[in-house]
Amino acid sequence: MTHADDDLAPWQRLGPKFRLGLRARSEQEWLSHADAFGHADRRAAQVAEANHLLDTRHADVFAALDDALDDCSGHNRDGENALAASQEVLEMVQDNLRRFHPGTAPQARRDLHPLEAAARLIPEDLLLLAPRSRDDAKDGSDKDSGFLDWVLVAAALRFPAHWRLADKMGKALAGIHEPVPHYGEILETPMDRFFTRMAV
Repeated sequence: MTHADDDLAPWQRLGPKFRLGLRARSEQEWLSHADAFGHADRRAAQVAEANHLLDTRHADVFAALDDALDDCSGHNRDGENALAASQEVLEMVQDNLRRFHPGTAPQARRDLHPLEAAARLIPEDLLLLAPRSRDDAKDGSDKDSGFLDWVLVAAALRFPAHWRLADKMGKALAGIHEPVPHYGEILETPMDRFFTRMAV
């Protein structure tokens, strides 16, 4: 690797070798209490920093398009689906913390959007993607209609890597990953296939 490579994002160094890398995680592993460096004692500090960002830079790190979520038939449900999905995320986070990390999280705040309330319990970022029928896509694309577009409709993104939340809200996966070299030719179809066929 040259010194010039030091300024590149990891995916820019990979070039056409970039692949979709997924592996299953158990529920117990989902919200690990050891951070990426293995220091479980640093988790409280990470939660505090994440919440500080929500308190001081809210518009930069949290967004929700609750009124913009259509169901797969293209009918707008006035944000009910996005709010319901956010509430489900909150319940999943609370359940995981109760079952695998008892005594580690305070009560979720009821005065907040449910995705923000969930995000305030953990240091991990939470991003909510919702399906949109490609028949209703505004770009007029002729993509495989067997897949759905997955649109970013809500997010608590305190620690982004090389992007800003405001630039990605309301975009489908292809638009979100547009700056990633070779995404369209290598990863777009596998990613869309994975999300569309994912069991939930």
